[in-house]
Amino acid sequence: MGTVVIGAPEFDSFHLLDRLQRELTRRGHRVDTLCFDAATAGFWQLQGLSARQLQPAAADAMRAPLAEFAELQATARGLRRGSAARRRCVERTQTLLARRLPACVRWFEAERPDLVLLPGARGAASQLLHFVARELGVRALWLGPGLLPHTLQHDESGRDGDAGITRRVAGDYRDAPLQRTLLSSCLAHLLGCAEPAALSRRELRRPPWRTRAAGAWRAARQDGLPAAAHAWNGWRAAWPAPAPTEPDFELPRAPFAAVLLQDPDDPRVRLDAPDAPDASQLVAAASQATAAIDRDIRLAVVLPPRGLHHRQLAALAADPAVRLLPHAAAIDAAATALATFTINHPLAITAMLTATPVLHCGRALYGLGGVTHRGPSAGFLDVLGPALAADRDTLRERLLTVLLGQDHLWCSGTHPDHNGLVGLANSIEARLDSRAPRGARPGHRTGPPWPLAAPLEP
Repeated sequence: MGTVVIGAPEFDSFHLLDRLQRELTRRGHRVDTLCFDAATAGFWQLQGLSARQLQPAAADAMRAPLAEFAELQATARGLRRGSAARRRCVERTQTLLARRLPACVRWFEAERPDLVLLPGARGAASQLLHFVARELGVRALWLGPGLLPHTLQHDESGRDGDAGITRRVAGDYRDAPLQRTLLSSCLAHLLGCAEPAALSRRELRRPPWRTRAAGAWRAARQDGLPAAAHAWNGWRAAWPAPAPTEPDFELPRAPFAAVLLQDPDDPRVRLDAPDAPDASQLVAAASQATAAIDRDIRLAVVLPPRGLHHRQLAALAADPAVRLLPHAAAIDAAATALATFTINHPLAITAMLTATPVLHCGRALYGLGGVTHRGPSAGFLDVLGPALAADRDTLRERLLTVLLGQDHLWCSGTHPDHNGLVGLANSIEARLDSRAPRGARPGHRTGPPWPLAAPLEP
């Protein structure tokens, strides 16, 4: 059987990884967790799971691109280029990575894992693990939230804008399968707000406050205040989030275009759209583009999860052509709009499932020339007309079939069910080139958990 190491996990993925570890262990595989900080390793161990902390050693950068990883970390934290805070972050991160790298190499050489699972953020720690695994001939698999609720993206190159799918071109889908029933099921799953039949959670043990205080002090000295806050309060993300309340909203009755806004610190925005417009600029560009088509077209502006600054909110609310909607309205707005404008909001895929044009500014898993229209927001004016007139349904459906049927796992990152967990374990075993002890993998149903009666064959 194979050896799987979970590299640099985060607290909010604990339930999924706990359940995954049980499933892989039941199949005969060995699973270990490699952490870069004491807080995460201690929490995993407190729950009775195997976890090891990678202890820094004498600095040796070897030939790893540590400066590149450090710059990525600074970008992920939203530090402005050329600022003193960014320079300090890059220098501190690069020094810390140089101390971690030799220990990481020694650990890989001693343990010889078959696969490194990377479910954490696209930061320096995960990039370092991916680099070491690749250099030593170990396969890596990135996991992250999918485009649809309760799905996971999985890719061997990276997450979101780093994933291999973003480098595909239209010709790569020439012989791709086309399953319209799968796409119809995905749309029904979205519009019906279907929830999986989640597996039970482990009863969590709260870390003692003295342990958290000592860890926060060490983290502050080593990596600054963000790391200290993570060591003190990060474990709370492992607890189940409260059920969201669905606010009431009303879509415009007249024809409208949707604008899906995102939080400025969204990793997809910071890492995949560094020159993205702010909320006001994006709405203005969408308004100008729609007005050139028909001045009666309204804008349904879906607010980001944490809302907007009160000045931006007041300016948008004063525009009679704009209807402000809560974040929960993203699916309904994108499904019924004439066109959808966004930076790279994941739920823009809803518009693609309803054959609605998508105009976006940043890299996205669903981005493909000929299907979506990517470019600066200033170019929306020239692109919207041709996008509304274009007819590339076959290419769009082939892209969506591959993206949602192969590049996504129908397993919830927060509420995994049995079928989804089996699919995730099967995907890992396929990369291990090994099977369960009985010689066959458990059956997995690809596609949304509802509607269950829909056959997914073409």
